[in-house]
Order: sequence, then structure tokens, then C-alpha cells
Amino acid sequence: MSQKGKIKKVLLFAAVVGLTAVLGACGQKGKSSAGKEEIKTSVKKKETTSTSTSQEVKKEVENDKQEVTPVSTEKPKEEVVQRTKEMEDFIFLMKNAQAIYDKTYEMWNGVFEIGSQTVGIPEEKIAKTGYSQEEVEIFITTYHLYSSNLTNNKLGKKWLVENYGEREINGESLLNQLWNGDFAPLKAEVQTYFEQYKPVNPEESGGNTAELNRFYRVLQMSKEMEVKRVELMGEVTNSGKQTAGISDEKVEKTGFTREQLEKVLTALQVYDDLRKNDVGKKWLSEQIEDLSISGEKLREKVLNGRISGRAEGMVKYL
Repeated sequence: MSQKGKIKKVLLFAAVVGLTAVLGACGQKGKSSAGKEEIKTSVKKKETTSTSTSQEVKKEVENDKQEVTPVSTEKPKEEVVQRTKEMEDFIFLMKNAQAIYDKTYEMWNGVFEIGSQTVGIPEEKIAKTGYSQEEVEIFITTYHLYSSNLTNNKLGKKWLVENYGEREINGESLLNQLWNGDFAPLKAEVQTYFEQYKPVNPEESGGNTAELNRFYRVLQMSKEMEVKRVELMGEVTNSGKQTAGISDEKVEKTGFTREQLEKVLTALQVYDDLRKNDVGKKWLSEQIEDLSISGEKLREKVLNGRISGRAEGMVKYL
């Protein structure tokens, strides 16, 4: 073979080998690209599936939300009890029960025993009120002290107006609502007033009753005593001057007018004068059993207003 022929064969072989190498490289690149494409396609499919699932869950949640009945967070409103005038009066009396008792006790110098107001009232009727028998007793006693002892007394009325203002209480309607149980819803509100209520123990104030009895008796016998005093010792030296130096305010506190107070204090002095005289004392002891209570002590009670509540009823003896 000629030299030219050998060169052509070598070139042709090299060309074939080169072409094969190029084609192989292209094929490998194609496979690599195809692989990447498959991965991309796979990832896209996965993302699509995830998105689809998320949308389905979202729809289910939204559907669940629509099906749930909304629950109100507001607290249930408590039933409001419409208060009557009598309910307000009930609270007023119990709130001021102790002050009413103390003022009445001061003016009447006496004990108002707790226990007599509910005597004979059936247990069923008391139970219907929503209060115990003792509590009902306290309330009714307070009402009577307020409406009778204080309201119907000049000084008592003045004290009420100064401290609480003008107030009209319908007693009949008030007690009717008590027995109907209308005040039962107020128990929690007034319970403290019942617990704080402290009346005077009758055993601790027995002397007050004795003093009052003596005072009444002295006034009842005032004219007779004065006659006996003149008979034994002559005229009362300071008659007509008993209230000299006593202010108008202090006179008013006694419950008597100045003229009435003059007579009261004169009677008490005559009583003491007779107690200090042997003949007078003997005569007096026949009229009054116990002479241990002095006229001076009763005078202090009068001037301190401790008998002022009874003054109006005593005027008839002067």
C-alpha cells in the first residue's frame, strides 16, 4: 500500500474514534439532563401533592369551624329583685336598730325586753319570713320603738329627724310583707345588724325600774308631800327657783317645759326633805315602801334626759 493510503486510513480511524467519543459524551450529558428533569418533575409532583393535601385540611378545618356553635362567654345575669318601699324601710330599721334601742332606753330609763313580740305566733308563720324567731323579735321590737316611743314623742321625733330626716313608714304594710316572706331575699344584707344588736340585760338594769317606780310615786304624791312638808318644816325655801341657771337647751332635754320642770324638781326636793326628817320619814315610809332612792339621784336622771321619754305621760301628776 502506498504511503498516502496508510495516512488516509489512520485519519479515517481517528475521525471515527473522535466521533464516537463525542457521541458518547453527548449521550452521557443527555442522560444526566434527563435525570435532572426527572428529579425536577418528581419534586414538582410532590409539592403539588403537599399543596393539595394542605388545601383539603384547610377546607376541613373551615368546615369544622362552620359547624361549631359559638359559645357565649358572658356570665348569666343574676335575677334582680325589685325592691319595694317596705323593703327599704326594713333595711333602714335594721341598720339603725341598735341606735333606736339605745336612744329609747336613754329617754325612758328602762328596759324593753326582747321576747314578748312573737309570743303565740306559730313556728310555721315565723319560718315563712326567712328569719329566726329571735330575729323577727328584734325587728318587730325595733319597729315599735321607732313608730311609737320615738315618732310619737316630741324629743324622740326631733332626734329621728336630725339623724335620719323625715321618713314615713306604713307599719301595716311593713308587717304584712314580713309575714309573706318578702324580706327573705334581704337576709344576707341585714344579717350583720342582727348579730351586732345588743339589748340591755334586764338583770343589769333592775335599778332603773325601781327608780322609775319611785319617780312616778313621788310625782303622784307631790301635792300631799308639799302639804306635809309645810306642816313639819314650813315653806320650801327655794320654791320657784329650781330651774334658775338651767339653760333652755337643758330644759328641753328633760322633756318638760320650764314650768313643768320647776314643779318636778320641787317635788323631788320635798321628797328628800321628808326623808331627812324623822317624823317626815315615818310618814313617808307609810306611803312609799322603799326610801333608799334619793330625790337627788332622781333629779340627776331628769336633768340628763333619762326620763324625757316619759315626761309627756307624767305631766298629769303635776
